[in-house]
Amino acid sequence: MSRQFAEATAAWLERTSGLPTIAYPFSICFWFNAPSNDSNAFFGMFVSGGDQWMCEIVADETVKWQHWNNSSWAIATPSNTFTNNVWQHLAIICTSSTNWAVVLNGDWANRGTYTSTARTFAAPVEINIGRASSNLGATMDGLIAQWTLWNNHALTQAQVEALAGPFSSGSQSGAGKDPQSIQGDKIAVHLRLEGTASPEPDFQNTYNF
Repeated sequence: MSRQFAEATAAWLERTSGLPTIAYPFSICFWFNAPSNDSNAFFGMFVSGGDQWMCEIVADETVKWQHWNNSSWAIATPSNTFTNNVWQHLAIICTSSTNWAVVLNGDWANRGTYTSTARTFAAPVEINIGRASSNLGATMDGLIAQWTLWNNHALTQAQVEALAGPFSSGSQSGAGKDPQSIQGDKIAVHLRLEGTASPEPDFQNTYNF
């Protein structure tokens, strides 16, 4: 099961009220399936004043986790790339303001890291799935499934590898371990993104989860 996002129709899911408390350390993981040459956002967390976090697809089959503080971008990018039109797994681990890791398909050795200037995490005023934010737009083409956010927990290498599972080309979303089975008491948001109804079970309506 997964949710289809279409850039042509600017489809996305957004929450602007009742947002979960998020603070370091936190982690996010999900499955995605992106078409060729897509270059838009998987999701974003927007903070008032233009400060925002964004996870982005880049057209050369790479991904970026980044933060904008109204002055500069802080970016973490895995050194491995993904395959278009095939299910892939992504995990983001933000242990502290100066220690992030982004792991594509459970490949810990090729994880992207950020260990530079501290980036404060302010409470978001909106969380978007399928686009960056109401400020940037940048909606996505493709599928997302099993979007999960852990608060006060940094996923370990073993947990990331278990979530990505026995990854191979053509794997379906959910091929790895169920996110809800890992530190379930720390999960702030878990979206199955079934795509079987509108609104689907995890969402209050088309644009709110």
